[in-house]
Order: sequence, then structure tokens, then C-alpha cells
Amino acid sequence: MNYRLRLKAFGITTALLAALSVGQVFGAKYVRLTILHTNDTHSHLLPFSYPASLEVANDGPAQHITLKEYRNIGGIARRATLIKQLEAEHSPVLVMDAGDLIDGSPFSVEFAGEAEFAAAGAAGYEVVVTGNHEYSNTYDNFTKRLDEARFPVLGANVYKKDGTLLLTPYVIKNEDGMRIAILGLVTPNTYTAVKEGGLEIKDPIEVAKVMVPKLREQADAVILLTHIGYDEDRLLAEKVPGIDAIIGGHSHTRLEHPALVAHTPDDDPFTLDGTVIAQDFQWGGDLGEVDLTFRQGDKGWTLMSYDGKLIPITKDIPEDPAVRAIVEKYHKKIATKYDVVIGNAEADFIGEAPANMVSDAMRDATGADFTVQNYGGVRTDLVEGPLTMGDITMLFPFNNTVVTFEATGAQLKDILLHGGRPAVSNIVYRVADGKLVFAEIGGKPIDDSTLYKGVTHSFFAETSIPKDIKVVDIRTNAREAIISYLKAKQTIAPDSARRADF
Repeated sequence: MNYRLRLKAFGITTALLAALSVGQVFGAKYVRLTILHTNDTHSHLLPFSYPASLEVANDGPAQHITLKEYRNIGGIARRATLIKQLEAEHSPVLVMDAGDLIDGSPFSVEFAGEAEFAAAGAAGYEVVVTGNHEYSNTYDNFTKRLDEARFPVLGANVYKKDGTLLLTPYVIKNEDGMRIAILGLVTPNTYTAVKEGGLEIKDPIEVAKVMVPKLREQADAVILLTHIGYDEDRLLAEKVPGIDAIIGGHSHTRLEHPALVAHTPDDDPFTLDGTVIAQDFQWGGDLGEVDLTFRQGDKGWTLMSYDGKLIPITKDIPEDPAVRAIVEKYHKKIATKYDVVIGNAEADFIGEAPANMVSDAMRDATGADFTVQNYGGVRTDLVEGPLTMGDITMLFPFNNTVVTFEATGAQLKDILLHGGRPAVSNIVYRVADGKLVFAEIGGKPIDDSTLYKGVTHSFFAETSIPKDIKVVDIRTNAREAIISYLKAKQTIAPDSARRADF
């Protein structure tokens, strides 16, 4: 699929332009820039399998996705081979990642991002923006990863205590005589390293309003590499003029082809009059490709057409030997721990089922009356068949500990209403029009004056349990509670019931 506005009136076909890399047509110069991109790979360095169908809801509405290729896909060594193949076929090419390289597998648990940054550098990435999960590390580990990176790590809205920028705000690449500015922006929704380092993440749109006009003076094209989510990317494109394209992440949005946010048309038939937005879903199961055709005419360089697609990374793509060696170096250190089979899934755990199971496991481990926890802590689905320690670590890759507490029914209702749609166990509730309209525990209405025993994990306790409720951290990793639950049951069946309705 190729996308073009108004050019046919001038007798120039998109097929002709698509055949150009750099060339002259009617005295004007054309550059066809290829961007290869990923986002939210979340430490998936090895090949993996998706369930047969997916329901993904991350910082946005749920996406119901059926993939043609979903078994034995991905793997950064295969991706590196594909990157090299496409670099040989296209010129110029830029390779970039829109954040959340880490947090999602045993690699991040054991090596705190070291393996992911090493593999990405060897795979040929030229520029990366920080995602919110890069900040899940301690501040010391976060800064170590920055020092080790073989590519610029961007973040134009990340400030230190003294008011200076922590990261490189942008880079300018010279490609075939064309200056291309790449500006990095990250969501303010970040974690440990921000708190420990006393960092401030400023509003990305407000920062872009200041930076983009400055970059337009220095460069011929402006591309934003963002980790703020698809809806925010669209707002960014609408509110900030001068952006040619946004390569995004954070919302795990699957865009089979790039989207276009249209701008007010001008009188230049060689200008696209819009901002192109691309995003590559999650985990590196695909490699995104965006092709942007720029024209240098009387008014300088303008973006005049675009094209794009997602390329599945299947088992038919051979592994790059150098990248494979890096991944194997780290994997050998942890394989005996994480490749052990500890149970079995009767069917795919999708939709509500993974969060329901994690909630049930924490309640089972403590004998609590109920569980509340954030859906975001449950990072993946489970595929039918044997389950390994590695699978459970990918399901819940964080080192959050189990926390118990007591709450009155009135306090519990407040948590259900204001806790960001918590996942639950032994509770069913519904929120409508900003009000809690239904709430039961154990099949009975929650009583305001009754004192109930609850369980959660340390992240949810810190962010969503009111400070007047006393919590007790029992210092057991929440993942261990899930593992013990699975070992005891051996075989688990998915419960996909909607316990929370918003």
C-alpha cells in the first residue's frame, strides 16, 4: 500500500517515486528514506510464541488481534539479519527503537538491561529513546546502561535535579545531503530511577512545542522518536506543526501501515500536508518499515509521500551469528534456572485470564479475603502447553514483593474506584460514569464497616493504597507466589471472567 496526496495532477506517479532512492526528476532532488523501527520489545531477545489470538490493552483501548504468524517468531538475532538485508536493499536507512527495551523476560531480571543494550547495539540500532521501563532499574543501573550504549539514547524532556538534561535531546543525521533531526520524548509515567535520581519528566507536548521550531531551523526534516502512546502521538501531531513523522511506542499499538494526521492543506502540491505516525506493536515479533519520500524544490525539502508495513520475523529468517553469540552468552548463565518446566496450561491465557490467575495466586499464598493489583504488572499472555520458570518470569518480570493489609469495606470501595481499574480476586465490581455501582466480595455485597484482609504487591501498595492504611510487606517476591501456585496445581485452566467492568 502506498499513500500519496495530489501528486498525480502533475503526472508523477508514486510508483516512479517509490523506485527512487536518491535522484533527480524535473530538476528537483528526491530522497526516499527508509526507517526500520521497533518498540516495546520488553527483553524478548529469544524467539517466542504468541497465543492464537490476542487482546492487548496498554495505555489505550483494547486491541483484539489475530496474527498470521504467531508461533516461534521474533528474536533479536533474526531481527539483526533482516535489518542487514533491508539495509542492503534500501538507501538511506535509519534503524531506531521507541523504548522499553527492558523489563519482560529473565534477561532483564538477571542482568538489569545489560543484555538488551548489548544485543541492540550489535543488531545495528542507531538511535533509541528511553521508555518508561528503562527507569524501572535503579538509578545506578540506569546510568550504567547509558554508559554502555553503542547508540544515542534520547530524552528531550528528562531533566536532572540541577535543571540540566540527563539525556541527549536529539541527533541530526546527514543522509545523502539531507539533514534529518530525530527528537526523543518519553512519557512522564516512569518509575524507580526517576525517584532515586530526583529526575523530572516534563510534558512531552510542551517540550515539542519549543524544540520542533528550533530543529526546523537546523534540519531539513524532523522526526520524533517517542514513548508516549498512540493517542498522545496523535495529539502531538495535531498541536505541534513541523513534524514530518513520529515513530512511537508505549501503547503497544499494532499499525499494519502508518497512520496520517492531516494538517490544513497549503498550496504546495509537493507537500503531504500531514504527519506520519508508525508503531510496531510489541516484543519484536515484527520489524516496522516506514518509507518517506522527500523532495527538495524551490521551498526546500518537503515530505511528499509515505509507505510502510510490518514484517513478521519468522523462523525462516536465519540468526545473525554475532548477535546470537551475545544472546547465548547471557542465556547460558540463566538457562538451568529458567528453562525448567514447572506446570502446564490447559489452553491459552488471554484477555482477563493472566491477571485473574496472578490475583488468585497472591490470595492463595496469604489466605487473604481479596486481592487488588494493577493490570500493568501482568506483562504477557500464557501459551497452551508446558510452562517454564521463564514463562512465569515473562508473565510477571518485576521484583515487587507481596504486601498484606486490612481495609474496611468503605476503604476497599475507594480503592476499587480510584485504583486505576485494579485486577482482583474474590471480588466482582463495576464502575459507571465515575461511580462504583456494584461491588461484591465472596458473592456478597461489600459492607462498609466490615474489616477485610487484602493482599497486593509493593508497586500497587505504594501507588494506589491510601496512606492511612497500614501495609505489611512480607518480603516474598510476588512472582514466587505465582510459581508456588502453579507447582501446587500442576495444570491450570484459564479463567477469563470479567471481574471488573468499566
